Amino acid sequence: VKRATFDEMYRWDRCVLTGVDADSLFIFLCEKQRGPSQEVWLKVMSRLRDKQNLHPDQSASDGKGSLSSSAATVWDGVRIAHDINHLRRSIEKVRGHFERKAYQAIAATEKMKKRYLKGPTRRTSQEQLEALMNATTLEEKRAIEKSERVSRWVQQAHEALNVIHPKTEKINEVSWSQSVLQGIARKLEKLGTFYSNEASRYLRGMGQK
Repeated sequence: VKRATFDEMYRWDRCVLTGVDADSLFIFLCEKQRGPSQEVWLKVMSRLRDKQNLHPDQSASDGKGSLSSSAATVWDGVRIAHDINHLRRSIEKVRGHFERKAYQAIAATEKMKKRYLKGPTRRTSQEQLEALMNATTLEEKRAIEKSERVSRWVQQAHEALNVIHPKTEKINEVSWSQSVLQGIARKLEKLGTFYSNEASRYLRGMGQK
């Protein structure tokens, strides 16, 4: 086994650790564990190395820290590769999250417009209504701009992940693709959401050895 792939599957509320030879598709690992953790993966991979004489040149995983770091620890010098499919799904979640935020802001503005048209009341003056209307409109503008910005980053990441760039129709150079992905990872991290942090971690993993 020169190119080993690792992942976790879940069946009947149990975690199943799996390992497959990328060339022959031979399944060399399939066992139940209490859950995925670096401690568990270190123990399993060490056993594969010592008991089954597994010494792959490359280890591929979905980008989770416990998988890639365990492989790097057990097999010194192994090339770490990451699953692009999980990465594409992860960055699409970021795009979807901010699109939903933009639509929520649009809905809030429409609701505020209806309230504004009803005019002032004893509790809310015309001045207060105008301030609320302006604040809601500004929030909508910011949400839409952020959604569009994130969408551009996601599209750039997809283009960098492709073998052939869709615009230039030329093969992407690895160094260029990694540089683009690391730049986008830094931008997503600054957004500070669960999905953006997860996607940032995946993107940073694409630049590892």
